Amino acid sequence: MKILFIDDEEGICDMLVEMCQLESEDFDVDQALSAEEAYVKICRSRYDIIISDIKMRNMDGVELYEKLQKEERGGVPFVFLSGTPETYWKIPRGSKFFEKPVKLRTLFDYIREVRNSPSRVGV
Repeated sequence: MKILFIDDEEGICDMLVEMCQLESEDFDVDQALSAEEAYVKICRSRYDIIISDIKMRNMDGVELYEKLQKEERGGVPFVFLSGTPETYWKIPRGSKFFEKPVKLRTLFDYIREVRNSPSRVGV
């Protein structure tokens, strides 16, 4: 299962990548430190799930999500993370959201749920 973590705080990205790799050998984990970097990676590779912080410099996670939808690169499960209550209103209706600090067990359970979903399609 190919996972992309997006967060402009490098320490958070590094921790999430490391914890995912420890959690399961089935997780092929990549990271991006900005929405712009993530966009390039998404255009070059296929992901089974994208997990993004909302509040980032330049383009935020919701803007990235909307750009992917407009370009018909949507369809992959997209999860939002935020520890900033004033960003919660931006989350698209029906999207999956976890509050920071994220409970890793809850996040991993959701990733496994996506992996086991019969309708899973990577971008």
